[in-house]
Amino acid sequence: MNRSNRASTGFRWLVNLLVVVLSISGCQSSIRMDEVGQQAEVDESGKIPAKAFFGNPLFSHVRLSPSGRRIAALVSRGENEVLMSIDLETGERVPLTVLERKERSHFLASQKVVGVGWASEDIVAMSVSRPIAGPGFMRRQHSLIVSDVRDPRARDLGKDWPFSKYLRQQDLVISLLPDDPGRLLLNWFGEVRRVDLKFSRLRSFEFKKKGIGAWAVDHEFIVRIGYSGERWTNEFEVWGRISDQDRIEKLVKWDPLDIEETGVGFYFAGFSEKPELIYIASERETGRYAVYEYNLRTREIGRAVFEHPEYEVY
Repeated sequence: MNRSNRASTGFRWLVNLLVVVLSISGCQSSIRMDEVGQQAEVDESGKIPAKAFFGNPLFSHVRLSPSGRRIAALVSRGENEVLMSIDLETGERVPLTVLERKERSHFLASQKVVGVGWASEDIVAMSVSRPIAGPGFMRRQHSLIVSDVRDPRARDLGKDWPFSKYLRQQDLVISLLPDDPGRLLLNWFGEVRRVDLKFSRLRSFEFKKKGIGAWAVDHEFIVRIGYSGERWTNEFEVWGRISDQDRIEKLVKWDPLDIEETGVGFYFAGFSEKPELIYIASERETGRYAVYEYNLRTREIGRAVFEHPEYEVY
């Protein structure tokens, strides 16, 4: 596809999205629709009015499906937010779920959408943060909501999971696994677990390491890196492996607040195109953080990929 065709395609789906947003009955931001054209205008003082920064956007969290055929978007509709699926070929619009945004008198904040993503070509997952009242305090719980375009009934994946009423974060998704339509990878108390999207079941874990609380998958959706600080200490560990056939092994353990004792370590920054190379962030040479290559085979830090003479780079 040449550049003009790509631009034309991108313009078409953007126009379709705008048409959808404006055609929804009652669709509006927190500012009246007849003020939308005025809110960005500069006032007499030469400044942009404050209300231009506080209105809810007409649409947000726009995500393209794995095939590029559909987009998911969160659309403002009065005091609600509607998660929509839009077919870019046919223009078909499917409302997947509705969230009430209006604040309640006994809560300090309303529920809000944290993230949206496609778990497959037909299933959209949405992370939602809700306020939960408690004795003398107020906290929030993050839930994972899924909807199927073919049967758009929103389901709370973790509703019946163990300790679901007390678990603050049920949305620690490691990967949506677009190549595995019926499942996703979830961080469950530091364990890597597959979740069955059809039956909302937590499957057996794939990885579990004491002290590791976060995991990362590469471009082929293989779990290859684990990292976290140990509880009650400042020590930080990074574990890794080259392929899914290898055992995951400890790469570094260090204390950022006591480098004289543990030495200078590093944080995981990302994967490269080569399985044996990853990117790390370390202050090993200049005293300022920079991004380096790290060889998983030789356990050696390589060349600096990006650094700045004055600023730290994470």
